[in-house]
Amino acid sequence: MKHKLLKNKTFDVSLMWSENIKFDAHSHNELVLSCNLSGNENLIIDGTPNVAPQKYCTLYNPGQVQAGNGAELIVSLYIQPKFVFDLLSAQSTPEFETPIVNDIALHRQFTKLCSDILCDEDAEYIEETATKILDIAFTRYTASSLDSTVSDQDWRIQRIKDHLMADLSVTPKLDELASDVGLKKLRLLRLFTHATGVPPITWQRYQRIAAARQFLRQGQRPTDVAYDLGFADQPHLTRLFKSAYGISPAKFAKM
Repeated sequence: MKHKLLKNKTFDVSLMWSENIKFDAHSHNELVLSCNLSGNENLIIDGTPNVAPQKYCTLYNPGQVQAGNGAELIVSLYIQPKFVFDLLSAQSTPEFETPIVNDIALHRQFTKLCSDILCDEDAEYIEETATKILDIAFTRYTASSLDSTVSDQDWRIQRIKDHLMADLSVTPKLDELASDVGLKKLRLLRLFTHATGVPPITWQRYQRIAAARQFLRQGQRPTDVAYDLGFADQPHLTRLFKSAYGISPAKFAKM
């Protein structure tokens, strides 16, 4: 079995793949959110047999005993209960009401998380995706109530945009953005996504790609553009630029 692990101060992300991923009976102190991206998983949860088909998600509370086999590709989030309090402004850890769910939105975000990890994306970009997964799971599958009422004209939207645009070569931390406008991280993501259609780090990436297009049009070299705008390297710029515009930066620069 192959395994890739990313550690974060709030949560860990695990990516595992094999012809048949098998787990003996065990439990975790964390809340564990997973998605079977490939393969049907036969599970035993607290002694009860279950099946998590391909594309289904599993949501485990701390201490639940689980065993399973059959999955081929699993991506999981492990989050310590103490961090849930801060994310949700909760007084106690919410409990997931069902262990197996068929949720298209969750599956979509887990698929993105898998891609983020395999492409070695920026830590803040990965955290944004992971936090979105937590938001969906806590909102839909626990009794926690998260206020989602926001205004498109909220002053905090423009302040966050100004922060993101001040230096496109730097990816700010989500905690930093949230603190700057007096919000919790989940609330920040909800507010900004409601107003712009995408979360803040993703929005800044779009601005970077648009700026790269302008710089290339002005005659700058792709290597310089990648460096000036904070891309990991030129291949990173090339992959994102081609995804957005259907052409590589080098070819665009010669047009």
